[in-house]
Amino acid sequence: MRDILICTVGTSLLGNLERSEDADILILLEKRNEKGLAVALGKIAPEERICGAEINSINGILGQDYLQNQTRLVFLVSDTDDGRFLGQVLKLYYELSGKPWRFDDVEVSTVEGLTHKVIGLSAVGQLFHDTFRYRFQQQRDRVLPPDSGLVPEKKIIRYEDKNKGKHQGLQQWLERLRDFSYVKSIESFYYNPDLPIRNYFRKTSKGDVSKVEGWFSDGKATTKFNVVITAETEGQRDAVLADLNELL
Repeated sequence: MRDILICTVGTSLLGNLERSEDADILILLEKRNEKGLAVALGKIAPEERICGAEINSINGILGQDYLQNQTRLVFLVSDTDDGRFLGQVLKLYYELSGKPWRFDDVEVSTVEGLTHKVIGLSAVGQLFHDTFRYRFQQQRDRVLPPDSGLVPEKKIIRYEDKNKGKHQGLQQWLERLRDFSYVKSIESFYYNPDLPIRNYFRKTSKGDVSKVEGWFSDGKATTKFNVVITAETEGQRDAVLADLNELL
């Protein structure tokens, strides 16, 4: 399956470049030298703040192995000179040869009529532009896996190490997940009382299509859990991930 990563482009990169103390970067920026800036950014660790939200976020995604392959990357930019300029800088950056973040195919798409800032991509996962969310919702019933045939109350929730009740808000969150028709059961398998992290869903480490992994945090503790689903294909599992991540 070809993975396609869609990233909306904001203005954090431009602001960071304008505040840079590197004279060479400032000169390249003044000249609007897209290639030169891409090469200069390529010499900086992608987790550094100067690289901007888009590079920081994609670096986080690649580090978490969310993608099976780096086949295609699409940047959605605003219908402004700055938007198109940043899109080209990012395109050239992800086309740099010999870099671990390189993608086979990088595209910049202008959202016509959009002249304000576009929300950037989250570091823990992929944020879709509203257009893509709308399209998913239109096809939701067709792409999601079948109904489990179980009423929510019959869907078992298993807690590791008798974790039930220890993590504030966890039980209510998992019970909420039982309302999704394709969910069969839920099993928690990890608890850390001192690890705050953002809630999200992702593929399991083994890529199993019959379950997805969730992370829940109340801002203090974190619990990991598997949601067992009726999916039989990667496409159905990925549709479930898109559906569940709409909760966040």
